[in-house]
Amino acid sequence: MSRSTLTAIAGLVAAAALLISGLACASVPVEVLGDVEATLAQAATLADEALPTIQAEMTRLAVEFTANAPSYYATLTAVVGTARSVVDDPALQATAAALMTSVAETAQPLLPGGDVTRPVPEGELPRYDGGDGLNTVFVSPLRYDTEMASRVESVTDAHNWVFAGVQGSTVTVRITGGEGANLRARLFGPDGALLAIEDDTEGLNPVIRLTLPADGLYTVRVDAWAPGAYTISVR
Repeated sequence: MSRSTLTAIAGLVAAAALLISGLACASVPVEVLGDVEATLAQAATLADEALPTIQAEMTRLAVEFTANAPSYYATLTAVVGTARSVVDDPALQATAAALMTSVAETAQPLLPGGDVTRPVPEGELPRYDGGDGLNTVFVSPLRYDTEMASRVESVTDAHNWVFAGVQGSTVTVRITGGEGANLRARLFGPDGALLAIEDDTEGLNPVIRLTLPADGLYTVRVDAWAPGAYTISVR
């Protein structure tokens, strides 16, 4: 469902609600109010049907923002820094400083060196596991063009990394294990279907190269034959 359609539905619901209120105050015949109420009910049904689409789009936007957080943060830092340097008003400078502090606190977990392996609450991101019976220790966004690090502690654990993909684009997911680590990687599509599995692609390191079949959220699931530290990237 397109954004314009969703906007139209929202507008219809709001307009119908206002119309019912106005008609009731004007003592309009009951049958007319019934027609308007039926229209409002239809609009509400359409809005309910659109809710999964809206939720999926919001999730995609959240992952996309996380993936690009370093760029957003750098741009905003430059803009606010420039503003502070050219504005003489102490009050405006203080406001800019407060804004920068707020942005830093919000973005820090998403930036290189931040807490990128923090657990993500259930339901925020897909948790596909392919029915492997392993413990999904955490689910985390995976940023493009950024090497991120973690560690598999047990052969019974698995890590899920989620990134937003565009149909037709070719991606390379590269995992490099630390000393003693022997890792496996699987890629699941937006619908949970297994798209690729790699083990010893380059030495003991799995590398997945794939042209994405659809828009949506893709999950890289990492587990280990021999536990250890590793880095992961998607480009």
